[in-house]
Amino acid sequence: MANTLQIDTMYQLLIQKEYFTEAEFLEKMKEVSVTFVCGRKQITSHVGNLLFTRVGISGPIILSISGKVIDWLTDGKKVVASVDLSPSLSREEIDTQLMKDIIANSKKSISNVLKKNLPSRLVDIAMEVLEIIPGKQVSQLTSKNRKKIVSFLKGMNLKIIGVSSFEKAMITRGGISLKEINPKTMASRKINGLFFAGEMIDLDGDTGGYNLQEAFSTGISCQRVPAAIPSSGKPNSSS
Repeated sequence: MANTLQIDTMYQLLIQKEYFTEAEFLEKMKEVSVTFVCGRKQITSHVGNLLFTRVGISGPIILSISGKVIDWLTDGKKVVASVDLSPSLSREEIDTQLMKDIIANSKKSISNVLKKNLPSRLVDIAMEVLEIIPGKQVSQLTSKNRKKIVSFLKGMNLKIIGVSSFEKAMITRGGISLKEINPKTMASRKINGLFFAGEMIDLDGDTGGYNLQEAFSTGISCQRVPAAIPSSGKPNSSS
């Protein structure tokens, strides 16, 4: 019977904690995107919510494409996540907005100005990464400092070092090939009286309830047909 190896997927991704320490950072970022880079290959998420946890990154936009990242990690490849904190704005637009903030808040510190739009802890990390004194007044920012801030907002790089434990995986990938299953009854095309449902099938969807719906729908399809199972002993090859 044709099938593919069944593995778990939809994981929280663990990051190298260069600037994050255990239990100190737990923030939810809205309307961001993430690009995962592996050598010359890359994959970009849709715009959505990202959750910074105590050990890594999670949330809908991570779970949706974590399967591909897991494949890269399994092959022993290095993966970096580049988080775009302002995907709706170009670098030029962010720089223009930053200049306006500098003019309007010339006597305030750069960290306080940035904290109007970003989580407090994330701003602290940005100051450390960019080597900018947090208490520095925005009027004292150099052009080089400003460019560093813009680059950070458009691409905060995080090294992916692994995935969370198996117990925390949300679904599996792989299973019995769809070519071997009657889509109307979920019956095996090769073994009479054998039905498949849910994660036994080589079918997985995006996060957001799609996998639950697949499990419910295929389960109901299986329930409706037992009485109609042919008794000839021949493979069920109906379409």
